[in-house]
Amino acid sequence: MMKGRLSGPVSSHEFWWVIGFCLFAAVRVLFFCAAFPFFNNVDERRHFDLVIKYAEGHVPRGVELISPATLPYLSHYASPEFLSAPENFEGGYFGPMWKHPAEEVAPTIARIDEIWSGTPNQECSQPPPYYVVAAA
Repeated sequence: MMKGRLSGPVSSHEFWWVIGFCLFAAVRVLFFCAAFPFFNNVDERRHFDLVIKYAEGHVPRGVELISPATLPYLSHYASPEFLSAPENFEGGYFGPMWKHPAEEVAPTIARIDEIWSGTPNQECSQPPPYYVVAAA
């Protein structure tokens, strides 16, 4: 004969354990989202571009270039210091671009815009549900 409870209400003790694990998971996700850069060196730039396109009501029909609406985000928040060591920058530049005067970083931002405006977004071929939900 089996002993133990197979069904019935959850005890108060079990409920608080579940709540505790859920809170821990939420804090963990929040911490890692805040601790790491908005963009990294994989393909998040392209995912972000598709979200922007879908938010504007544009559904890509094939591989397209990065949208002009995405460029300001890429050039300001996907800044190169997240991908390179400080010694790789001329003059030892290091730090987010938004922390420096606009005239100081304008040439770098213009160059980033130039590079990304000619970059194809291969993610355009991916199924849209993920991007539609994110755009909403």
